[in-house]
Amino acid sequence: MGANGKVTAASTGGILIVKMENPPANALSEEVLRGLEQSFQRVSSDDVAAVVLAGSGCFSAGADLVHLIKHDAEQNARYFDWLYRVLQAVENCPHPVLAVISGYALGAGLELALCADLRVMEETARVGATGVNLGLVFCTQRLPRLIGVSRAREMLMTGRHINPVEAERMGLVHYVCPDGCGLQTARRLANLIGEKSGESETRIKRVMSQSRDLALDDGLELERLELQMALTSQAFKERLEGFFAQRETKTH
Repeated sequence: MGANGKVTAASTGGILIVKMENPPANALSEEVLRGLEQSFQRVSSDDVAAVVLAGSGCFSAGADLVHLIKHDAEQNARYFDWLYRVLQAVENCPHPVLAVISGYALGAGLELALCADLRVMEETARVGATGVNLGLVFCTQRLPRLIGVSRAREMLMTGRHINPVEAERMGLVHYVCPDGCGLQTARRLANLIGEKSGESETRIKRVMSQSRDLALDDGLELERLELQMALTSQAFKERLEGFFAQRETKTH
């Protein structure tokens, strides 16, 4: 399926590749926001196992500064409201989302990557919570939840660029790969995810999202309820039967 001229979306083997194509740095222009919004609205009803989110050349250098300089505060506020809705759409996608970070993921671009479930970073790429450099506020909620308040505070207050080694060490990204291999690495992970139960992946995302700010006991209760529903599903029955059938085959 397509999106628009600035965002392409194509499904191959159950993996949906959503790619931003707004050179030179994939700024999150209104056209890009529209394309992302359309892609993630439609993916909810599509038969895909996972979504890979990438950028042509680089991931995204962040908000559209050309738009910001041309418009007044009220118009820019509407732009950022739209941006926030798009971020929520990516984060709330029922399927696992993998972000491929090449080149740069800065400011709102980093925020977009943080909305993914897994992040792959190429070895010369850089990420940064650079909103402070322009007097803007970004990444104050998702980033500390991911890497801890202390590390996030330093990134947010300095706006410095983070290399892949440091990003992986602090838990900001899950995998580091050679330049040009990000999409291939993400596809391989997406295929691995696709081998699992799609219902289970959706349940895992839902429980982790809904229990983020709950006490442990309340979170475990959510998990218990989802587990009970999973036990009645056809997917569980088929996979359990398949497990024993495979084991029986190996013993003969």
